[in-house]
Amino acid sequence: MAKLRVLTVLSAAAMLSMGVLCRADVMTIDFDEPLPGGLVADPSFFAGTAAPSTSFLSNQYESDGALFSTVGGLPEVSIIDLGAGHAPTGNNGIGALSTAGNLDYFLPVDITFVAPGTTTAAVTDSVSIVGDDIPSFGQVYFAAYDINGNLIQSGQVEDEGDSVFSITAAGIHSFQIYSQNGDVAYDHLQFGTPVVPDSGPPIGPTATPEPASVAMVGLPVVLLAAWRRKRALRARVE
Repeated sequence: MAKLRVLTVLSAAAMLSMGVLCRADVMTIDFDEPLPGGLVADPSFFAGTAAPSTSFLSNQYESDGALFSTVGGLPEVSIIDLGAGHAPTGNNGIGALSTAGNLDYFLPVDITFVAPGTTTAAVTDSVSIVGDDIPSFGQVYFAAYDINGNLIQSGQVEDEGDSVFSITAAGIHSFQIYSQNGDVAYDHLQFGTPVVPDSGPPIGPTATPEPASVAMVGLPVVLLAAWRRKRALRARVE
């Protein structure tokens, strides 16, 4: 596997000091065979192509504590066969699905955390996911939200292939990610084992972004603007 380039709202040293990606309680989903729930990876990874329903991923990794959906699209994402040398691990990754069921990498993938094996809302303190091997050289935007839908932390990074997008913070209930150029699939998801929050303080350490990091506090506005530009472009084409 190619060496991973760590580009996040935290430095690689800070990630290691906090145990991200190497903790004893980390959950890892690589989207590779054998796939759960009868899933079959979509053999086509081209944007705009119709994904077969057998590739639709939603709650098949509930036993690990993760649910998947598309913001502004279907309540699923697609497992995609990216081919040899295109995925950070194995051959498979995931991509967003439009309301028509087509692959749409402009739309954000949403990963929501539950207590493993249940549908009970839960939180984690670290999330990490890797972009596919092919450089996009556009920005990738990602953000973490708490159990009430409030933004916890966000970031943006230029994708150079095998880039790692990661947030470490207390009380993460959902994580959303999308690419500026609409051409990045994702693989090798890792997160701390989700736990059901109590009425006390948020669980886990709160991370402070480095001064050089770029925080995307206005991520929802950026997403809305991107969707509007995309709709306008489609309207001109039609």
